[in-house]
Amino acid sequence: MGEDRRQSDRLAASFETVVRRPHAFGAKRQVSGVLENLSGDGAFVRTSEDVGLGEQVFVVFRLSATGHTGARVAARGRVVRSERQPNGSAGIAVRFSSHRFL
Repeated sequence: MGEDRRQSDRLAASFETVVRRPHAFGAKRQVSGVLENLSGDGAFVRTSEDVGLGEQVFVVFRLSATGHTGARVAARGRVVRSERQPNGSAGIAVRFSSHRFL
């Protein structure tokens, strides 16, 4: 059995999210996605674009099934896993370095 590196329990979810990532010359690129699971120290997000392993990202999502109510969360972190999905989407695991409620 493989080693489980998770530090806390995961919540299965389906929260719309925005992933902001650095781009050339200090510009930021924004990619939409769906946060599929969440814990106190990280999340797994499906996006339409590949995001590189080790890349720093900023993730904003609302803790709501509808996306219209519930607390908004902003989290900064680093991509610790990046994988292409069979349907053409990308999946990234983000380990949070900080987060706050908006």
